[in-house]
Amino acid sequence: MTSNTQKLIDIAFEIALTMKQNIDWVEKSTDEDITQWVSKQLSECGYQTIPLGISYGILKKSGK
Repeated sequence: MTSNTQKLIDIAFEIALTMKQNIDWVEKSTDEDITQWVSKQLSECGYQTIPLGISYGILKKSGK
């Protein structure tokens, strides 16, 4: 497993636990609110994503 893969796994768990701690916000948020928030969290960890087609977010290639 690469260190990037492990970093993404760590981020996924951090996002899930943060959402659990903020359940009131999650319950009143739209799907769009949540997907934008997740995209922001990934971006702050160095993973730029964009929505494309039926995918909530795909990883942008470096330098684009």
